[in-house]
Amino acid sequence: MPPATRDKLAKSRASTAREKTPPSPVNSDDGIFAAAMQQLLIKHEQKKKDKSTRLLKELESETRDATQEKVLEVQGLWDEVDDLFQRFALDYAANEDKIRKLYEELEQETRRLHTHMEEKLAMTIKRDKWREKNHIKGLTLTRKSCEDFRLLVQEYEDLAD
Repeated sequence: MPPATRDKLAKSRASTAREKTPPSPVNSDDGIFAAAMQQLLIKHEQKKKDKSTRLLKELESETRDATQEKVLEVQGLWDEVDDLFQRFALDYAANEDKIRKLYEELEQETRRLHTHMEEKLAMTIKRDKWREKNHIKGLTLTRKSCEDFRLLVQEYEDLAD
């Protein structure tokens, strides 16, 4: 486009923008050319705007679709993590119950063993006292027997003399 035409077109646009009224028909070729160029530019701008709007709508639609896909993917992963956590929590609780049961069994066995050891100790003490008492009796009888034997020997010796 020649520079003169460009200047006329710019002036025409400026005056149109200022006046906000459609340009009046011009009888000269330059005016017709300027009006035609202005209409072409308006159509071009409108097509460009329509194309941009359509492109924005397509991008918005693609973005929404991609976002929805990712939301669904993230939701699926979240559900999977939630399921894993639920299983972990249930397994953990079951294992804690098993551990508690084992501790209870260990405590019962410890109490049983403690009771058994106390009974054994009491029985051992009782046997030791019985043994000691009978040992003392035995020693007393042995001493008395030895004493009686010594007296008997002495009497026999006295008789033999």
